[in-house]
Amino acid sequence: MSINDWGCLGFWLLRTNSPDFLGVPGANGETIRRPHRIFAIDTRTGKVLRVSLMPDGGFGNDMALDADGGVYLTDSSRPRIYYLAPGATQLQIWTEDTRWATKEIGLSGIARRPDGVMVVGLFYSGELFKVVQEPQGRVKVEAIPLTRKLENPDGMQFAPDGRLLVTEGAIASGNGRLLRIDVLSPGTQPKSVETIATDMESPVNLTVAGRNVWVTEARIRHRLLPGREKDIPNRFFIRRFTLPADMTTGLMSL
Repeated sequence: MSINDWGCLGFWLLRTNSPDFLGVPGANGETIRRPHRIFAIDTRTGKVLRVSLMPDGGFGNDMALDADGGVYLTDSSRPRIYYLAPGATQLQIWTEDTRWATKEIGLSGIARRPDGVMVVGLFYSGELFKVVQEPQGRVKVEAIPLTRKLENPDGMQFAPDGRLLVTEGAIASGNGRLLRIDVLSPGTQPKSVETIATDMESPVNLTVAGRNVWVTEARIRHRLLPGREKDIPNRFFIRRFTLPADMTTGLMSL
């Protein structure tokens, strides 16, 4: 799930989504799910400016923005990344790849560098992929080799030095983590996975401002693991971390 915002036309425009992938219990014990949507909201007034439905009943998950205010959106139920152009009301398929197809939660987090290079993660398989639109318009997708599979990667953004920050939801172990990975360094060797923080329950989104990283701790394992339905949390958290000084500067390379 994602929330992104940017200054636009004199007001603050917030982009967010409502995937409702867990649903709510109905009167007869069935699970009721509302249509999956994304929103544009004026944060000064709270007014909803635009609502866009996900195509084909998709599960809109995470967002990345380009410099013009366009939105890239991962679909967790279909192997697609959508694009919503500035001012448009209809999501368009930007690219899709059979390696992202799954019967579980598929594409989750997405991060975009200012030069347009993107990284996406697969929630259940723990894989990362580099996604680049080449000059002729073709979108190239490459798997990123890692020293280990990630345990449910979710929210992600690039740090100022070009390394990727990723939340690891850790459904099975419960030990949610904040990771950093130099995913776009030269060479084909597996990329090392470093742990910055541990002991969170279902961290999902993150945002970066300078050396500060804010992580939302969703605490949703009781909805995802059989037998844990009654372990309903009574508190939720936003965690703040400070990056080491060596992560705030540096050159980004492909």
